[in-house]
Amino acid sequence: MRLTVFFCVFFAATLFTPAFSQNNAFLSFSVGTLGIDDHNKAVDYRLEYRASKSIKGFSPTLGLQATSQASLYSFMGFSRDVRMSNEFYLVPSLGVGAYRQGDGKNLGGVLEFRSGLEFALNLGMNARASVAVHHLSNSSIYQRNPGIESIVFSYCFVRPK
Repeated sequence: MRLTVFFCVFFAATLFTPAFSQNNAFLSFSVGTLGIDDHNKAVDYRLEYRASKSIKGFSPTLGLQATSQASLYSFMGFSRDVRMSNEFYLVPSLGVGAYRQGDGKNLGGVLEFRSGLEFALNLGMNARASVAVHHLSNSSIYQRNPGIESIVFSYCFVRPK
């Protein structure tokens, strides 16, 4: 819960940051570890689309996450590029989606919220590489709310406007 509050505050702070640049649509492929602070680790695979159209600087995001333990999470949300330099971006994100446990961790219910922070490097040639950390939990809307963290490495194909 504290991690979710931190990401919400950080995300809100970017509202007042003029240096953002979500000028392109992205298709991102990711792989990493789900359950980084848990004994129930799984390989985490993701496919994510970030639209170039923004709503007050926030880009709509759609994604699908699957694990080596047959857990699935489909989500939608918003992200925002915060430009740190010509090459580096911070990308906070918030989302909501549906979780299917499979053989993975019981997160308490179907409806789960995702908060995250991505560190991205512009590679040129319409590509980005990044590392991201995410927290997935139901924000205590169910009796059980263990939450789970992940770290993934991503390669993003950029589609210029």
